[in-house]
Amino acid sequence: MTPTRLQSRRALALVPAGWGIAVALLLTLIPGPADMDGTTLGFVVWNLIPHAALVIIVLETSAHAPQTWPALAVGVGANAVVTAVALGSFLFDEGSTGALVFLFLPAYLIALVVATAIAAGITYAVRSPRPRPVRAPQ
Repeated sequence: MTPTRLQSRRALALVPAGWGIAVALLLTLIPGPADMDGTTLGFVVWNLIPHAALVIIVLETSAHAPQTWPALAVGVGANAVVTAVALGSFLFDEGSTGALVFLFLPAYLIALVVATAIAAGITYAVRSPRPRPVRAPQ
């Protein structure tokens, strides 16, 4: 199976979608669904933005420029690692400031999404076929 096939694109997009769902569930289950207020909902949305943006970038870019899949795969992997480390530090750290990860994590992930989009653009420029120059008749 080549990475340009539809199933591979969807599988690559499932990784940030899964992490976004995990973060949203964690944010709603920690305080409890009964204690859900506007602030908690705002944090859920704030934390879903970078994951949703990466899903959109992966699906759209790989549909129109399938040769960019290496850059997209590295960006998705980096997103998964940063999210896993941040959630691990929240869950296993006993400090009182552990919840601040949900304030700063989306900013880091948005920067990572922008870097992934730039890397995909550079990969497209390097890996796309170049037209041959037309010579004038002699």
